[in-house]
Amino acid sequence: MKTDFKIAASLSLLALFAASAPAIAGDTAAAPTASVKVNKANYELAARWTATKVGKMVFDTAVTPHWLDTGDRFWYSFENNKGRRFYLVDPAHKTKALVFDPPNSRPC
Repeated sequence: MKTDFKIAASLSLLALFAASAPAIAGDTAAAPTASVKVNKANYELAARWTATKVGKMVFDTAVTPHWLDTGDRFWYSFENNKGRRFYLVDPAHKTKALVFDPPNSRPC
């Protein structure tokens, strides 16, 4: 009985393979190929975007909160091309205030 099952299973797999073989062979036949456009490398453009040059344009990409010891408020600093600014945030009241402007050394 087990032998009959093995023979039937083998014949089924053989029939499946035979049925799919022409389709597989047809896929590998020589077909007309579409022309592929190859772009040349633009090293001058790539040189404009090195890590050093991008670092001069991008200052802060993340905010690191510094939680105050009392309450639920925190402060963070943010730098852009106009300088570094310090903000105080109160999430409970949904407020953000500029606290200190170091280049001018004046409280806000």
